[in-house]
Amino acid sequence: VNEFCGVIFGNGWRTATFHDGGGGWNYYSYGNISSDKRFWVHVNDQNANCWNR
Repeated sequence: VNEFCGVIFGNGWRTATFHDGGGGWNYYSYGNISSDKRFWVHVNDQNANCWNR
């Protein structure tokens, strides 16, 4: 999925991980995403992804 992000958004882009946020349960980002939108966050140490790692 990180390769897919790179193809779509450009070199260096990757999927955010659960642990990128503060302490695992807080997630902060910059952008213009309204509160009614959702996005996938990669949980790299759990079997919780919509894709099969």
